[in-house]
Order: sequence, then structure tokens, then C-alpha cells
Amino acid sequence: VQTCALPICGAPRSRATVPMIPPMASRERPPRAVLLSALRLLGDVVLSTPLIGMVHDAHPECEIDFLVPAGMGAILRGDRRLRRVIEHQRGRSYLPSIALRYDWAFATNGSDRSVLAVGFAGRRRRIALTEGSRAPRHWWRHLLLTHAVPLPVRRPVVSATVQLARAAGLQPTACRVELHDAPDDIAAEIGRAH
Repeated sequence: VQTCALPICGAPRSRATVPMIPPMASRERPPRAVLLSALRLLGDVVLSTPLIGMVHDAHPECEIDFLVPAGMGAILRGDRRLRRVIEHQRGRSYLPSIALRYDWAFATNGSDRSVLAVGFAGRRRRIALTEGSRAPRHWWRHLLLTHAVPLPVRRPVVSATVQLARAAGLQPTACRVELHDAPDDIAAEIGRAH
């Protein structure tokens, strides 16, 4: 396991506010299944890994799945906190396999594909990191999401993961990037992804 601990970052410096959900009310049941979606770049996948720990620490009984582009799953497969890694193959739809199967779903980047995945997968909470989500061309995002979290301005990108967790009502105490690799196949899979 390769780990890099980062300090918990404060609120973004922009005027935009992150919509906050209060900690779960006693009548709301904890999530049984959570989907994390990072469907753009390898760096997005790596910088999203702290969210695995944040969800697991708050809800250890929860099953967590991670949706990534084809060839990028090798760095996640050894992580025992994940139930499965779903690799999206170009030209094949992943939507039927995730539709309404998760209590919570997070899009950890601003890509349309990740937001669509979260919109179709999440039943109770659909939270996405968004870039300029108020632009007229992004009107549809507000129909799919329960919470659109603005990309932090002039902050490390990994701090966005903390903002996503806080938007879900989680109180993260650590922000650790952890890579669990399968040494025999990681180079081959990452090579195929590029």
C-alpha cells in the first residue's frame, strides 16, 4: 500500500458555498451501497481515493464500488474496502449495471459521463464535483443531482474530495491517497489506458 496523508482542507476560498447535508438523522438509514465515479483521467482516479476511506470510516458496513475508465482499475483492485471496481469500456454502456443500485453516488470530477453515471446510479444522494455548473449548457445536471459541489478555486484538487464528503454529511478526519496495486499487471493496464 502506498499512502500519502494530506491535511484536511478548509472551505474553498471562492464565494460559492458547498451545499451541506446535516449529519444523518436517526431516522435515515446509513447507506448500504455507494458508487464513486471518476471517468476521465488517471489523476482523477488517484485523487479520488481519499473518498473511499472517508465513506468507509463513517460507514464500515457499506459496500463501495468504483467506476473508472478501462485500464485504470489495477491501482484499486487490492483495496479491500472496495467491493468491486467497474471499468468502463468505450462503446459499451455501464448504465444498466449501475442503475438505481446505490444509496449514494459521487462523481469526483466535472465530466459529463461521471455526472450521468451518478444521476442514474444514486437513489438517495447524488453528489458531484462540477465545473461551472451554472452555465446554461449544464442545466440538466441540476435535474440529476441532489448536490453540485463547486470545484475549489486556487486549492489543491484533492481538497475537492473533502468537500464532496462534507456535502454528504460526513465529517472526514483524514485525507489519505492510498494506492493498492497488483504489481504484475499495473504497468500493463495503465499502458493500455493511454
